[in-house]
Amino acid sequence: MAVVTVMVVREVMADAESDAVAAELAVRRADWEPYADAGSCRIVGIDTSAPAFKERDSSGRYVWAFAVLLTIGLSGCAKTEEEQIRSVISESMALLKNPSEEELSPYIEESKINLQTLDANGIDFYELLTYCFKDLDYSIDEIAIDGKDASANLTITNADLTAASKAAAAEITDSIDNYTDMLSSDDAQQELLDLYINRFYGQLSRSTATVSSQAVLQFKKNDGTWEVDEQSIINLMEGMLTSVEL
Repeated sequence: MAVVTVMVVREVMADAESDAVAAELAVRRADWEPYADAGSCRIVGIDTSAPAFKERDSSGRYVWAFAVLLTIGLSGCAKTEEEQIRSVISESMALLKNPSEEELSPYIEESKINLQTLDANGIDFYELLTYCFKDLDYSIDEIAIDGKDASANLTITNADLTAASKAAAAEITDSIDNYTDMLSSDDAQQELLDLYINRFYGQLSRSTATVSSQAVLQFKKNDGTWEVDEQSIINLMEGMLTSVEL
């Protein structure tokens, strides 16, 4: 493993902190796979530490720093078991980060999510996922391999759906007098739901608030290939959506 220390130097403390946080986020979210092969070595994983104040330099400027931890393997060799699992995790999380009916429908069919009810209420489920998972990110805390079984402990970071849901409801409640005509209509319930969804999407589009949680993905090795357990993905998706009031 190689460690690279990134230092941000600024005249103002707040600027050093904010720029370091932005830099760490950019590194953590960067698509480094196209650049993984470097001569005789290959980068197989990148993790970062939280930015922190380091010191003031000889000129009195503020120095904030964070570490970039590179897991490096020999290029040209077959992927290790852990590398294979990391690749599967990346592919699995991409399903949620970039939701499509073609890719996710096998999981949805086995989940508790009732697409018929959502469709009846005029809610495009895949549009809902796009908004809910727009800030989805993850880090791998640990991978444990036991024969043909494996598990990965993840830290999931995502938009604060609970806060967005409550804020959307509060927007409507605080201005309820503006919707008297709507409330008296025959389609009041549907119109209120449409209004809530629009407000909810608006909150998610504007907000940068995120929350972190822990998740576990399970894997099986079949015919030499590691595959994620479908129920793991379903549990992860359902768990993140429980705070959305529909």
